[in-house]
Amino acid sequence: MIDTSAIREEKDKAYGDPRDALLGIGCIWQIYLATRCGARWERELTPDAVADMMILMKVMRRANPDCPSDSLIDCGKDIAVYADIATECDARVDHDQG
Repeated sequence: MIDTSAIREEKDKAYGDPRDALLGIGCIWQIYLATRCGARWERELTPDAVADMMILMKVMRRANPDCPSDSLIDCGKDIAVYADIATECDARVDHDQG
């Protein structure tokens, strides 16, 4: 297992708790999609879905040949933080079921 504590500390300091940020982004995107798509948009954007889309957005930046390499570093940090969160969630589920 990779120690992500330094990355988590850096990200938490800059952006706050990633779970709160992902939940907030999902809520804002849901409002936007409901307004833009009307009644056709009825799905919930979960924090893990938002995390996946944020990573994909950063990967897609690389389609631009002038994209700075720090986009990959940023993407890697996000993946580490989101993997850490997923591990915490899995541990809670296992504990609750055990």
